Parts: sequence; structure tokens; C-alpha cells
Amino acid sequence: MKIRQGFVSNSSSSSFTCDFCDKTYSGYDGAYEGSVAKTTCQNGHVLCGHILEREETEQSIEEKRRTLIEKTDSKNQCNRLEEATAEEILQTWEEDIHDEEYEELFPSRCPICRFHKILDQDFIHFLLAYELSWSREKVEDTIRRKFETYVEFVDFLEDNPIPKE
Repeated sequence: MKIRQGFVSNSSSSSFTCDFCDKTYSGYDGAYEGSVAKTTCQNGHVLCGHILEREETEQSIEEKRRTLIEKTDSKNQCNRLEEATAEEILQTWEEDIHDEEYEELFPSRCPICRFHKILDQDFIHFLLAYELSWSREKVEDTIRRKFETYVEFVDFLEDNPIPKE
């Protein structure tokens, strides 16, 4: 039998990187530094609570109305929400949405699903599929033919940044 001496912990560490702000949070037993909340939207985007709070503040009454309607299964509730005043929408929002633990976010509340930020991999995929109509294989072949080393490739990318506009 092994006897442990000193400090022994059964805590498990974990971390996540917010897809929107690119900040990495770490912590133990599901509690992250700064008491930040972690959530994932239905499309798999991982977000920190700071982004959700900012987005929630900026979200209009009509966006909140659409989110509440999307969330409900009841036809009567949908009709009530469609006719509700701005004050009633805010009250329902506070009761039904704001108090949730953000376990799985609806796409209508996700800033990435709403295109407030386009992720690099989505940008590249779209560019290749729509603009160039190139397959991954064609891109990889071109890279292999054009560059002898990875350093050459990185130097090329640094010398040719993506134009901002």
C-alpha cells in the first residue's frame, strides 16, 4: 500500500479558450479564474461569460423577443411573446433567460453565430470554397510546390498580411 505524505488533492484542473475574445481561462473543479462562466452554443462555439454579458446588454428588445420565442415550445406562449410590450419582454428575459447557467446557448444569443466575429477557420473555409473554389488538397499542393521550408512559408505570410480593407 502506498502512503502519501504532504498535500494531496483530488481537484481536477481545466481550462478553455473563448472563441470570441481568444482569452484562455483556467481553474479547478469547473470554477474558472475571476468567477467567469463558460458556455457553449448549440453550434459548438465556446464563450466566456464576459462576452455574453456584453452581448446581452447590446441585444435589442426584438432580438430578445426572437430568442424567447425560439426557446418556447408552447404556441400560446409564442403568441403572448409576439404581442408583449418591451417591458414584458425584459421581465420575461430576466426570469427565463438571464437566470440560466448558460449551459447551452441558443444561436440567436451567440455572437459568433450572429456574425459579430468571423472565426479564422470559417473565414478560410469560406474563402476557399466560395471565392477560389479550391479544395484543401489543391491548397496543400500549392504550398508544397511554392515553399521549401516552413520558415519560408511563415515569412511569406508575415510579409503578405490579410488586408483589413
